Amino acid sequence: MLPKCSLCGKVVYPVEQLKCLDQVWHKKCFKCVVCGMTLTMKNYKGYNKKPYCGAHYPSTKFTVVSDTPENLRLAKQSKHQSQVEYHKKFTEEKGHHTAVADDPETERLKKVTKQASQVQYTAETRQTAKAKHIEEEEPYRTEILQGNHFTSDDNFAPVNVIIPVSVESIPLPKQEIRYMAIYDYDKAEDDEITLCEGDMITNGEIVAEGWMLGTNMRTGEYGMLPSNYVEQI
Repeated sequence: MLPKCSLCGKVVYPVEQLKCLDQVWHKKCFKCVVCGMTLTMKNYKGYNKKPYCGAHYPSTKFTVVSDTPENLRLAKQSKHQSQVEYHKKFTEEKGHHTAVADDPETERLKKVTKQASQVQYTAETRQTAKAKHIEEEEPYRTEILQGNHFTSDDNFAPVNVIIPVSVESIPLPKQEIRYMAIYDYDKAEDDEITLCEGDMITNGEIVAEGWMLGTNMRTGEYGMLPSNYVEQI
């Protein structure tokens, strides 16, 4: 049974048949429903299973919604719920760190930062240690008073009077503690000393965590050295 045209309702023979928009048309009946322009499969636009030309194709438009009190209340409620949800997520994520991929550039920056921090710490530690050592090495002084002495001629003659100091008040020398190098160490700064395994260290004094002052008996050098490179004997 031959189909019928969707526009005119007459029978459509195979020679003049055109199938489009789930319907069958005569080629001459396939026209824009607004202006009646004959269309082809290349220039038509379908809407609700009806053919249109480009000029009369229906365009979608926004529907204006009136700002009624109910709509305003709903909008305000939605905004409030959005803020509550945002604050909840912010509170949950507060204090959490964001993981950063350990790419080569990040690893390089971390290493440079760590080295700079270590250099600064070492410089400040050495400066403090030197100042402390200088203060502790100030020599003891004997106090001499300038006084007046009476002679037989009743004349005043200025003389130097030395105040006697008791033996108990004289500080005793500290018992010398020696250290022996257990590793080799090449000095990296001018205020450090070089060590070879087996060197004897005298005048040892711990000045900071991991560092000490001492004299290498083999070379006669005096300066800073790492305390974990020697052991007390």
